[in-house]
Amino acid sequence: MPQKSITIWTVTDNRPGHLKQAEALIAGLQHFRSCQNTEFSVNGGLLHRLRTSHATARRLIKQSQRPDLLLGVGQATHLPLLSLQRSYGGKTVVLMKPSLPNRLFDYVLIPQHDQPKTSDRVWATEGALCLSPRQPKKPDTGLFLIGGPDRRFSWNEADLIARISAICQATPETTWTLTTSRRTPVQFLGRIPQKHNLTSVAHDQCQPDWLTGTLNHTETAWVTPDSVSMIYEALSAGTRVGLLQFGVSKPNKLSQNLERLSEQGDITIYDAWVPGTPLALPHKRYEENLRCAARLLQQQGWLDTADQSTREPT
Repeated sequence: MPQKSITIWTVTDNRPGHLKQAEALIAGLQHFRSCQNTEFSVNGGLLHRLRTSHATARRLIKQSQRPDLLLGVGQATHLPLLSLQRSYGGKTVVLMKPSLPNRLFDYVLIPQHDQPKTSDRVWATEGALCLSPRQPKKPDTGLFLIGGPDRRFSWNEADLIARISAICQATPETTWTLTTSRRTPVQFLGRIPQKHNLTSVAHDQCQPDWLTGTLNHTETAWVTPDSVSMIYEALSAGTRVGLLQFGVSKPNKLSQNLERLSEQGDITIYDAWVPGTPLALPHKRYEENLRCAARLLQQQGWLDTADQSTREPT
């Protein structure tokens, strides 16, 4: 007999990074079970967020669509999430460290580098959740993913540009694309020397899904250490990952996590790279969205053993 579809209400603040994390968990759930998802967009003051979320909920209830799961990412979603649960039921799932006590939610998924105290309710994840596609890589393709000044890491623009140039020169057969982020200094792209195998594109010239789609078929990505989400997105795509700089203002949770990834052999720090040689592949498959989805379904009793054994992540 076909299993009942799981009804998900996703409360979102529309921030792109938060939407990506919610999308990743939902895709993980859909790997194992049929799911029906509705997004609740909440913005503005608390009263407005509560009113708009309940207005959407009332329309769904008229269609007999009570939630099984209520998913929230971002501080603005937490109180509307709890208010919806109180009125309509369902289990709450929060991604990233919440602004309210963990005990108020049924499940809280927090990146390991935030060093959460774990329990049956609170889970540590390997970075923020990302989609984990595994598509064939195009040979001799590479990305430079550039962040910007960050209080936790030193930013040396001249050194960074020199390293990008050296990588391009050491890998003449590789076609490189460089893209920036909202934190990249505006003058940065204009200071990149022209290379026959390097194309640059500003972040605001890219479609929202450009990075995810490009990483899916790119062999290698060099990333600045402040861009933690892009590091994990590249690892989740099965891309070889290098770290362009690693100067730290003072030891911090993010730098310690990057050191751990380097020691595991999942990423290569530039100073340890032998020019011209391929970067190491991650030592494991990064499929946190599938792992967390399977655990959530198991704890709710929504995942049959037979179903899991035939569709579990590898």
